Amino acid sequence: LPIPTMDDGEEEGVELHVEAEGLLNSFNSTSGVNSVVVGDQVRPSAEFEEALAQVRRAIEVGIPPVLIPQGSSGSYFCRNVDGDIIGVFKPKDEEPYGDFNPKYGKWIQRTFCRCCFGRSCLLTNQGYLSEAAASVVSRRLGLCVVPETAVVRLRSEAFNYSYIRRELYRKMVAQLPEKLGSFQLFVKGYEGADVALTAMQGQLSEQQEEDLHRGFERMVVLDYIIRNTDRGPDNWLINWRPSKKPEASGRPPTPPAACPAAAGAGSLGSGSPTPPPALDRELGVSPP
Repeated sequence: LPIPTMDDGEEEGVELHVEAEGLLNSFNSTSGVNSVVVGDQVRPSAEFEEALAQVRRAIEVGIPPVLIPQGSSGSYFCRNVDGDIIGVFKPKDEEPYGDFNPKYGKWIQRTFCRCCFGRSCLLTNQGYLSEAAASVVSRRLGLCVVPETAVVRLRSEAFNYSYIRRELYRKMVAQLPEKLGSFQLFVKGYEGADVALTAMQGQLSEQQEEDLHRGFERMVVLDYIIRNTDRGPDNWLINWRPSKKPEASGRPPTPPAACPAAAGAGSLGSGSPTPPPALDRELGVSPP
């Protein structure tokens, strides 16, 4: 995932290429954390690695991840030994059209409605890479709208495995295999835009409104760069509580302008389409 660059004197948009190999080449089999390469090496923070280690410890002592009921894929809240949610894991093979998606709606669509099989511009079962790539782009451009995310491997009985795999595990013949997917740090204090925008009516100061507006602009910039095809009120998150200064949802720290009210982007697995979405082609627009 090369850093967007612009030649001296060039005024055209930058070109960004998201490459799956770049996200996986430096996978660390010991820690299970993917080292993302963007120009100079950018590795997961100590906070991220500690959170992942806590999730693994929790699984070992019998506190498994919990399936998130919302959405069309297998996504899991990951907890620490105290039972607190500290991350979200999205396995590759449990994505909307994955073989082990626990949500039957997409299985029915894939089996009986092949003609309506998702967005033609998106590569199936690559959402986990888009999630991790969006986090890198957000951090490298200083947008600070995506929680830190990387590609990892996790193993838990809570995940969806085949009957044969589970039987072999139950009879202690073989372990359950680790699943490849994206792991994102969980950020607290955020609400969906559909809820937050209603609750904050008439309660924001002029400065807070300006901060929220800037946060929204940063989210729009990110969505355009990664060609995100899925943005709705449920995955546009807002932290607006005036009594608490929100933390940045990514690296580097949030700019001073975004303090009392902040916007964050969630559910970025529908980014990086190829070819570009049909509307762009119809309008003759060339995405960056």
